[in-house]
Amino acid sequence: MIGQLQKKLSFLLSAVSICFLLLILLFLFFYNRNSLYMGMKNALTNAMAQPMDVPTSGSYPIFQLVIREDGEIEDRTGQDYFLDADVKKKLIQKALKQVKSEKGSFFSSVEGGSFPYYCERSTESQEEREESEEDSVGEGKDRDFSKEEAKEEARYRLVITDFRKESTSIRRLLGVLGMLFVVLSGGIALFARFFVGKTLIPVKESLEAQRQFVADASHELKTPLTVILNDVENLDYHLNRLRKEEKEKTDSSDLMEWTELQKMEGAVRGIQEMSRRMKYLTESLLDLSRLERWQDRKNQFAILSFTHLVEMECLLFEPLFFDQKRTLTYHLEENLNLRGEANKLKQLISILLENALKYSPPQTETEVSMEKRGKDIRLQISNATENEFRKEELEKLWRRFFRMEESRTDGGYGLGLSIAKEIVKMHQGEISAEGSGKRITFT
Repeated sequence: MIGQLQKKLSFLLSAVSICFLLLILLFLFFYNRNSLYMGMKNALTNAMAQPMDVPTSGSYPIFQLVIREDGEIEDRTGQDYFLDADVKKKLIQKALKQVKSEKGSFFSSVEGGSFPYYCERSTESQEEREESEEDSVGEGKDRDFSKEEAKEEARYRLVITDFRKESTSIRRLLGVLGMLFVVLSGGIALFARFFVGKTLIPVKESLEAQRQFVADASHELKTPLTVILNDVENLDYHLNRLRKEEKEKTDSSDLMEWTELQKMEGAVRGIQEMSRRMKYLTESLLDLSRLERWQDRKNQFAILSFTHLVEMECLLFEPLFFDQKRTLTYHLEENLNLRGEANKLKQLISILLENALKYSPPQTETEVSMEKRGKDIRLQISNATENEFRKEELEKLWRRFFRMEESRTDGGYGLGLSIAKEIVKMHQGEISAEGSGKRITFT
């Protein structure tokens, strides 16, 4: 029990700590990444806000283009040493595709974010076109403008930068934080296991002392109870002899002695019954204490035929079910073997069958089935009940000394299913109870 509690607490502490660590590392990653992206976007925005002929300064290289709708470059400024022809072509093509769906200015990138750019639509008025025409004539260039060309023409300004170093830094940061997360998670898991183990030492010692007390008390009570039972049986034997002798007497004084003898006999019967119940209780507590130390009994495990063992127990209980007007049926898969302790497995089957016999109504059937599921063996014992079981009642069945109200007069102590659960845990298995209407199934 302490081992399972330690695992659960270690897992819980590790999970909470690792989640908190993950949040911190994610915050660091996104904070640094967003800082780089914001710096890059600010550089592009500031460059776009300035005229193209104004030189830019900052940590990011800036290259600007003015393109027409047909993709032709009309103007450029800055250094494009970081852009090759293919990348420039891809960038222009992507920008022209996006301007059809985007409204106003927008940010985008090519080559997986290595070359981000900021695009804004601009127009050239007719007066600017005429000034451009005059400048061209003054320079001796011959240009003819039709009426269509004189109209306002859409142009797009692109501000481009190189973000490759920053992208590499972001990827490296992600890798470093990932490695840090793995290393720290392992350290947290080890620390949580160590810390929880140290914390549970007093609890473990307290439970061990409690188990030892129960085992010692049960062992010490077992001997005097055995002596009391033997003495009571001897006294009962002598009382039976006296009763036979007193039956032959007929006077009134003898009749009074006969009455006193009957009272003594009743008292002896009561002492005998209570002593037997106390002996059963101490033996059950001692058995539970031993089962909790099942690790010490691994050397007693052996390969055995579980099919044969269950079948023999069912054969022993069949007459008992028949005498009490109940039916026991069983369907067992053949040749199912497991490694365990035969006596404890017999006790497990006996507890479950006795439980079904005791609490099932007359004229009902108890079914036992067993089959192999993968590497596991699944055993089910299903019987009818007087009342339906609620979910919370099914969970309480495994508690020590727990008994339903209707079973408090049967002379039991509510330890049978607790012992059955410990036997299953001893064999590294699982046991559960499910209710369906007025029927309960132990698996």
